[in-house]
Amino acid sequence: MPQPLDIEQAINRKLSTLTTALRTIANNDCDFFEEHQPGPCTCPPCVAKAALAVENDWRYIGHRPERMLGTSPTAIRERAMNAAWKKYMTSIGGGTPDSRLASILGLDEVNPRDWYVATTIIQWLATNVGQCTLSDAHYHYRQPVSAEQIVTQMPGPFEVDNHGFGMKDKP
Repeated sequence: MPQPLDIEQAINRKLSTLTTALRTIANNDCDFFEEHQPGPCTCPPCVAKAALAVENDWRYIGHRPERMLGTSPTAIRERAMNAAWKKYMTSIGGGTPDSRLASILGLDEVNPRDWYVATTIIQWLATNVGQCTLSDAHYHYRQPVSAEQIVTQMPGPFEVDNHGFGMKDKP
């Protein structure tokens, strides 16, 4: 007699099946490729591609995501920090975003709460208080340097890295 799955395993199994189905549908060409449609295409392959594109976006929504809306300097910084976090977690190195966050946190696996907390911290770093905290810790932002500048300027310890962030030598 098979062992019953716990609820979380059952949900994950169903979600995995749905994701596989979406990927299968998304591998087809757009039904209206030759025609111009106003707005987003509603054919099954395009809908499946759109669903897969935002499949993992829940990971990058922290506490009070509405703070990133608007045009205030803080909102702009929070959006930029969130976009950089998402880019870092999805495009740098191998593995999945989950395995990357697990490695950062020193865990075997992560859960949605880990993502919520990590993303909230990243968002908070862009706030005025977060920026002051980074400044008090002697971290500062510098524009990313070009390859020529790296060769001609031999930076000392704790100066600019290739992401444009560094730590001041002296307080």
